[in-house]
Amino acid sequence: MNEKQVLNDLKAIRQIMDRTRQSTSGESGWFSVTGGMMWLVGFLGQQFLPEHLTGWVWLVGNTIGLLIIVWLWVRLTRTGQTSSPVMRSIMLSWLALGVFVALFIWIFEVRTIIEILLLVLVTTAFGVIQVGLLFSYWPFSLAGLGITAAIVSAYLLTPDYFFLTAALLGGGLLIGIGLWMVRSGAQVKGAR
Repeated sequence: MNEKQVLNDLKAIRQIMDRTRQSTSGESGWFSVTGGMMWLVGFLGQQFLPEHLTGWVWLVGNTIGLLIIVWLWVRLTRTGQTSSPVMRSIMLSWLALGVFVALFIWIFEVRTIIEILLLVLVTTAFGVIQVGLLFSYWPFSLAGLGITAAIVSAYLLTPDYFFLTAALLGGGLLIGIGLWMVRSGAQVKGAR
């Protein structure tokens, strides 16, 4: 292989990555917005409501959020965006991450609500970082790092405000990055 072939191959790989990133942004940003809203509502409830109500807030919020995610998935399936192997891989990766969190909770006997939520939050932030790295979405990876820093700092330094931090910074960053994806995806589609 000569230098020109290598450069052409690298250019082709970059174009494929750019097209994949463009096709998975936009509409799929709403998944992040929905997850962020679930965090925002659940953790605000966890911080401010009596303990006997927080389970209900999480149940209702997550049920509504999951229904929205299913609706989004069906909508993307109809437009052909979920038929790509990349989109399927992303969704299966998030499912696998959830299964591993459940295994970690069981194997390591994580019992307190704050420990369980800390594990879920940090693992989710790890997934956000990975998606950002996979698609060269540096803001997504930075959001994941920001969520991790905020959550761990709140856990260690201000445990009384852990849930508020998770709501505002964790949920807020997910909402913000999702809206950024929607906006940048709309701009990409408008430029075509």
